[in-house]
Amino acid sequence: MPEASPKDCSQPKTTRTAQVLALSLGQTLSMAASLVFGMIAARCLAKHDYATIRQTFLAYQFAEPLLILGLPNALYYFLPREQKVKRGVIVDAIALLTGTGCLFSLFMALGGHKLLAMRFNNPDLQRTLPWLVLYPLCVVPVAGLAAVLTSAGRAKTLDPKQANTPSLRGRRRRCAVSAYCPCSRRSAA
Repeated sequence: MPEASPKDCSQPKTTRTAQVLALSLGQTLSMAASLVFGMIAARCLAKHDYATIRQTFLAYQFAEPLLILGLPNALYYFLPREQKVKRGVIVDAIALLTGTGCLFSLFMALGGHKLLAMRFNNPDLQRTLPWLVLYPLCVVPVAGLAAVLTSAGRAKTLDPKQANTPSLRGRRRRCAVSAYCPCSRRSAA
């Protein structure tokens, strides 16, 4: 009896339409979550507190296009065309994105929050903007994830229905624990 080749055991390729639908679903859910949060915050918070929250995220939203440098869109172009060193392209993009995220975090940590609070004429921003220091470190390096998964034919990995499996929940929990508690890396693995 002939043995099955590794090709026979692989998952079937998804069509581009399915990949586009998976990415569109993720963007739609993200937009809906932002809209619902905005509605709830507008109803539950005082006008001044709501304005402070909006100004806090405005600082990141203004800098985000400069931080990501168009790299996620560039990955959509370069990854499908690159045959030999795809990993190198991905590592370079992640390194650049991590570097820009670190620069913004350093700016915020070393007094940028005071400068922005003074510019917005809102002293409450001095309390809320320091919380933004970790945000670009977590968000900016993964900005190209959709492009990488799409070029690998795994865009459905971004599908929220598949993101809540027990193994992924455990991985997320271990990553969160190891990211915030360096001493627990050995026990979380």
